[in-house]
Amino acid sequence: MQHPSQKQYTLRNGKVFGGGTLLACCPLVSADLDALRTDTEATCKAFPDILEWRADYFEKLSDPEAVAEAARVVRVAAGDVPVLFTPRITAEGGKQDLEPEAKKAVIRAVCETGCIDLIDIEMRWNEDFIRDVRAIADASGVRLVLSYHDFKGMPDLDTIREKLEFAEKYADINKLALMPQNFHDVAAFCKMIVEAKQNWMQNPVIGSLMGDIGAVTRFGGGSLGTDMCFVAVTGVSGPGQMHIDDYRILNELIDG
Repeated sequence: MQHPSQKQYTLRNGKVFGGGTLLACCPLVSADLDALRTDTEATCKAFPDILEWRADYFEKLSDPEAVAEAARVVRVAAGDVPVLFTPRITAEGGKQDLEPEAKKAVIRAVCETGCIDLIDIEMRWNEDFIRDVRAIADASGVRLVLSYHDFKGMPDLDTIREKLEFAEKYADINKLALMPQNFHDVAAFCKMIVEAKQNWMQNPVIGSLMGDIGAVTRFGGGSLGTDMCFVAVTGVSGPGQMHIDDYRILNELIDG
């Protein structure tokens, strides 16, 4: 075990989020129910630890009943694989927009199905919205991931710490997805994550650095402090995601 988190969460498949083992999460980016079912079944044949359902790719995202039905389809196809529900808007790099109340209605409908295990929302939302989503998630036993994305660059370390501290206050799991400009950025980021876990951060953390320069955090993340990484099977949801087979080969070499 490498760099376990102070808080740890056992998922429905028995995997431990924050337990010191890097979990592999595979995205689903399907537009309709048939594709979602097919992609879930195909992805699960690769034995991911977690599925991320990027619901903003789903064509009926604005219809809470349709999204709840889709969540049930994913659950049946996924078996006991945990599902992370992520409905991004365009300002967050997503594919569709939802007004705040409409987004909360979709989140509530999906959480109440009992078919998802985690939900990811952005720190860009105001604190009242985040508190409301946290209450909806808590009522259904769903863990909240609070994330910060920068697809263009790498904030300074003080800003990164501020984002982690904000997530620590409201979420179960902290997430940063950033675009490093050089390998110094990668080294500084990983050092900060490890020291935060050792000294003050209790939540598990998803520390994802994007692009070719950040690729090392995808196959060596467990040794570098992060608890989960995103790898592809049927679809890619972010720059730099490698196929799960390549990820496993590299991690086996790193783990010895």
